[in-house]
Amino acid sequence: MKHPIFYLAILCVPLSLMAQNSIHISPDTSVFLDASSSIYVFDKNINNNGSMRLNGTLAIGGASTSDIAIQNNNSMILGILQVQDINVLNLSGTFNIETINFVSAVPILLTTGTSIDLTGNIINESQTGHISGEAGAFIHAQRNVGMSENFGNIGVNLTTSDVSLGITDVYRRFSTIDIDGNPSIKRYYEITPVNNTNLNATAQFQFYDDDLSGETPSDLVLFKRENGIDGWTEEGGTSSFTSLFNFVELSGITSFSTWAIAEDGITLGIHNDEPQYAIILFPIPVSEVLHIAAPESIIFEKAMLTDLTGKMISMEIKNNNTIYTSDFSDGLYTLTLFTSKGNFSKKLLIKH
Repeated sequence: MKHPIFYLAILCVPLSLMAQNSIHISPDTSVFLDASSSIYVFDKNINNNGSMRLNGTLAIGGASTSDIAIQNNNSMILGILQVQDINVLNLSGTFNIETINFVSAVPILLTTGTSIDLTGNIINESQTGHISGEAGAFIHAQRNVGMSENFGNIGVNLTTSDVSLGITDVYRRFSTIDIDGNPSIKRYYEITPVNNTNLNATAQFQFYDDDLSGETPSDLVLFKRENGIDGWTEEGGTSSFTSLFNFVELSGITSFSTWAIAEDGITLGIHNDEPQYAIILFPIPVSEVLHIAAPESIIFEKAMLTDLTGKMISMEIKNNNTIYTSDFSDGLYTLTLFTSKGNFSKKLLIKH
C-alpha cells in the first residue's frame, strides 16, 4: 500500500478542514510543500508522526494569548518557520529548518532535548521575541567559514580572523555550565573549526536579558574550556547592551572551543582529585610583579607564558610566589602554572 502524499502548492490551506484543536500527521503519511507556497496555521497545534517536507513557509499565528506547540516525532524539514501574534511557540523533537522568521515578538521555547539544525538564518530575533531552551536543547549550524561569519545569526558573530576557519560547527546551548564551581549565564557555545590555531580572531558572543540569573551585566566576561580538557581560563572581553541583544566581544582569540559567559573575578581551581585547592593571581592587569596566592600544599614547578602568536616563554617563579613581568611587552598572554596538584591556565594582561 502506497503512503498518501499531500502536495500543497497553493498560497494558503484552509485548516478548518483539519482537526479542531490540532493537526495530526499519522505515521504512514507524507506532507510536501513546494518552495513558493505557504501554510498558515491559526491557533492549532501540530503533532507529526509521519514525514513533513515543507520547502515553503509554515506560518504559525493565532490569538495573543495562545500557546502553540509543534511536536515532531519523526521527520520534519522546514524551509521557513514564521511566527507571529501568539503568546509562545513550543517546539519538541528534532527539526531541520532553513529560516526562522520572527514577524512579531513571539518567544520560541525548545523543550528538553529538542534540537534545531539551522541551514539558513534566524531573522528578527530580539530581546522580547527570541529562542530559549530547556536542559539538553540546542541549535546547531555548520558553515564553511572564511575570515568572518555570522553563522546564520545563531548568536556567535566572527567579525575578523587572520585565518580562514574552514568547515565550522557551532552549537548554541540553553543552560548554565559549571565553571569550576561557578555557574555561567543560561547560554554557552561550542565552536569547532577545521582550522583552529593562530586565528587572532575577534568575535561577539550574544545573549538576552532572560539568560541572566542575577548577574551584574557590566561584570560579564568570557571563559574558555579547551575541547577534551578539564578546566577553564578567563578570557576577558567587553560587554555591550542593545535593544535587540546583548553581547561580549573579545579580540585576540587564538582558537575556539567551549565558551561561556559569567561574572568577572570568579575563582578558578586546580583540576584533580582535590578540587578545593585554588590559585589567585593579582594584580590584573600586571605591570612589574605578578603575585600568586595559593595554599601551602601546592608546590609550583614551573611557569610558561604564551603570546597571541603561540610563542611560549619559560618563566621563573620566585620563592615568594612572584613572577617578574617588567621585561615583557604590553599585551594579552596565557599563563600556565605547572604544580604538584595539576596545571593551571589563565589569561594575563600585561600593561606597563
